[in-house]
Amino acid sequence: MMKYMISGIDFIINEEGEAIFIEANSSPGAKLLKTKNFSEPLEVLARGVLDSVNEPKGAIVVRKTERDEGTNWKMEILSKFFSMRLCYFEDQTYNTPELIDINGKKFLPNVILYNIFGFAQLYKGDALQFNPKEVIRITLDKNLCMTIVKNLTKVKTPEEFMVFSDVTAKQIIKKKKELFDSGLVIKPLYGCGGKGVNVYENIPKELPKFRSARLIQNKIKMNLKEGKFWDVRTYVMNGKFCGAVSRISENPVVNLKRGGKFQTLDTDLMDVVKKPAEEIVKAINKVANCIDGFK
Repeated sequence: MMKYMISGIDFIINEEGEAIFIEANSSPGAKLLKTKNFSEPLEVLARGVLDSVNEPKGAIVVRKTERDEGTNWKMEILSKFFSMRLCYFEDQTYNTPELIDINGKKFLPNVILYNIFGFAQLYKGDALQFNPKEVIRITLDKNLCMTIVKNLTKVKTPEEFMVFSDVTAKQIIKKKKELFDSGLVIKPLYGCGGKGVNVYENIPKELPKFRSARLIQNKIKMNLKEGKFWDVRTYVMNGKFCGAVSRISENPVVNLKRGGKFQTLDTDLMDVVKKPAEEIVKAINKVANCIDGFK
């Protein structure tokens, strides 16, 4: 079964023109898509839901602080295919399968899309969830996700080390100094939107102090666009590659929440990222099915 139906897979294109996996997302925002009215990923998702659920009555669950124009746009596109309601995570009671929509009305959905982990763990109804908690758990954990990609695919990845303090980080950087000659990336084990990610062009003399899980990666050499950093966000819905866009910024961390901007991806790069994106989704889906099988 396709559990990892809603996928946003991110890549950096290195100097050799190869796709290097950065991270996977189970609830990719729609701001990038809305900018160019690129609705194909949502349309493919809707058709996948129609194939999986009889007469879908859909819901999207978001935190109040995370609702944006992308959320509204998702609702608009998906509502063209079947009934949809928007719900706030904070408003749910979790004592019945019914949900409460943003207008305070109760209803019983049979499919929940663009799920979040807190809700997925609490909800006890029979509605089919895309994505379910097994998928969200994998994509939340950057180290677990990277390990799956390294071991179950042929997609290239950065060299990565998990550390639990700045002291251990310094020791690893010292022992693998040649690996970080072109710079390094330090990021939280969990998180989204580029929050807490630090990119260094050279090995810094001092690292920020920390006592929680972090990942250290070698910085990928890439060709800048007009002197700016960029990456690629691909969309894979129901296992099918639906296209990709680019994020670009003067900052090495190109997430929109860190000041990145949308840019159309060059056509020739679509072929570079298509196969790796689908391969990664297939691998994560395989592990998610295995986890579900342990219940």
